[in-house]
Amino acid sequence: AMELLCHQAGLEAFLVQGASPQGQEPWLIVEQGEGYRHLLVSDLAAFLVGGLGELPLYTDQELAQMGHSWPQSFYPVCSD
Repeated sequence: AMELLCHQAGLEAFLVQGASPQGQEPWLIVEQGEGYRHLLVSDLAAFLVGGLGELPLYTDQELAQMGHSWPQSFYPVCSD
């Protein structure tokens, strides 16, 4: 649903089927200014209920350091 909302807002978004430390967990890669960033569904949910002051977006390196993995060659690069 979130991918569809991004597309309707004119933003590129890609649904990622990857793995997190908790197991299989999908997330989005979204267009952000001049590049792309990872958007975790769990962070989005916390942001929407007011649990986060700012919506965190991650680079490939940051997300990998958090223990996430995905077939990186299938998706846009999320870098600084």
